[in-house]
Amino acid sequence: MALGNAIQPRLRKTWVEGHFAAFAKLCVMGVGISTGFALLGYAFCWLFGKWFLGLVYGPEFSAANPLLMLMALLAIFQYGQNITNFAVQATRFFWARVPIYFVSLVATVVAAWILIPLYGLEGAAWSVGLHGLISMSLNLAVLVFSYVRRKNSQ
Repeated sequence: MALGNAIQPRLRKTWVEGHFAAFAKLCVMGVGISTGFALLGYAFCWLFGKWFLGLVYGPEFSAANPLLMLMALLAIFQYGQNITNFAVQATRFFWARVPIYFVSLVATVVAAWILIPLYGLEGAAWSVGLHGLISMSLNLAVLVFSYVRRKNSQ
C-alpha cells in the first residue's frame, strides 16, 4: 500500500502528460518491487516461519508453516493487484472499479465455496490468491483499454 501511495503522484503526472512509456515503466517497477517484497516474505517464512509461529502463537501453530508459506507466495498477486489498482486510479477510469470488484468478489466467493470444504484452510488461501490474480488481470485489461482509448482520442 505504501509503495502504491508513493508512486501514485508520478503515475498520475506521467499519464496526464501523455508519457505512456514512463507510465508503463513505473507500473512495471512497482509490480516488480512489490513482487520482490512478496518473495522476501516467502523466504522469511521458509527460513523462520515455523520458529516464528511457535514463538508468537505456540507450538500447535508452528505446524501451519506450509500454509503460511502458501499465503506468502500468493501475496504476489495481492501486491500486484494493489499496484495495478493505483495505476487504474491514476488514469481516472473510476467507472471500472465497480465491475472489477464485483467480478473479483463473485469469483472469490465461488472459489471459497468450492475449495474450502474440499481443502480447508489451503482452499481459503487459494481463494484469496485467486482474488488477487483476477483483480490484477482485470486492472491490466482496464489499463490497456484506457491506453488505447487515450491514443485514439489524440
